[in-house]
Amino acid sequence: MNPMRALAHLFGYTLVRQRRQATLDDHLKAVFASQGTDCVLDVGANRGTYGALLRDLGYRGLIVSFEPLEAVFQELSRRASGDALWQTRQMALGESDESRTMARHARSDISSLLPLNELGGRLFGNTAVSEETIIIRRGDELWSEAVPGHARSVFLKTDTQGFDMNVLRGLGKRLADVRGIQIEAAFKPIYEGMPRYGEVLAFLEQAGFSLSGVYPVSRDPSHAIIEADFVFVR
Repeated sequence: MNPMRALAHLFGYTLVRQRRQATLDDHLKAVFASQGTDCVLDVGANRGTYGALLRDLGYRGLIVSFEPLEAVFQELSRRASGDALWQTRQMALGESDESRTMARHARSDISSLLPLNELGGRLFGNTAVSEETIIIRRGDELWSEAVPGHARSVFLKTDTQGFDMNVLRGLGKRLADVRGIQIEAAFKPIYEGMPRYGEVLAFLEQAGFSLSGVYPVSRDPSHAIIEADFVFVR
């Protein structure tokens, strides 16, 4: 046993060495296996790409997907149909129960409750095609509706184009019942009022989570990271 492993073993830890090129998919499989994940809250589900990915990775537990935009939600619902353990809810999660106007873009994956800033405009252009009134609910208020009482290990994925801190704060004390989190955070914000990754990191570390992996999602023309998926574990 090498010195680092021996020291870790002395204090009751086991060091896990991962492949140098481990992907986000590999990492999720490892986290789900180690935590015994049996319920995933898929916030900002869009057309259901994440839920389908989890099924492809072999996850067979409950998925509860949240998507507020009507047309996109209909596509999500069709994708989840026939899967008894994949539920869909037409709403967003946030800090208060309310209705708000959301910009719907031609590219639905950049639709947001926040307006694009200068960088976002340069990257995506003016692609907003309409506005839609959506429903927002606090996560702690609907927790008992969405998460079954027998769930042992809840994993939260949130990808809401700049609104993710609102999702986290809206979970209130229920955040303590979450074992793992995947969240898209910005090194270079592309929406007005979007928090930077440092704010997300500090909030989740204070809430008892440790950073487990960082996986770039997009880069600017100079190859600097714009956004990345961060995975946290308790």
